[in-house]
Amino acid sequence: MRAVVQRVERAEVRVHGDGGVVVAGAIGRGLVVLLGVEARDTGADAAWMASKIAGLRVFEDDGGRMNLGRGGGCCWCRTSRWRGRRRRGGGRTLATR
Repeated sequence: MRAVVQRVERAEVRVHGDGGVVVAGAIGRGLVVLLGVEARDTGADAAWMASKIAGLRVFEDDGGRMNLGRGGGCCWCRTSRWRGRRRRGGGRTLATR
């Protein structure tokens, strides 16, 4: 399981379907989490990842220091096809398949 976390002022998830584009979810200030899930990941893995993300201190307090863990909503985007792959002699690459 891998996650990419980004702090945002606002975000929304749009889904393209037969009826056109629909907003499936939206948040104001908060975090967007792109979550890569693999077949071998367990519920314990998901709980650990959620705990780590919830504990991030990435929002500014009144003094301007990034010291707050809660600062808004959280928008999760899951995909079971996003994963990391290593090539011989090269660095990490992202593969979507």
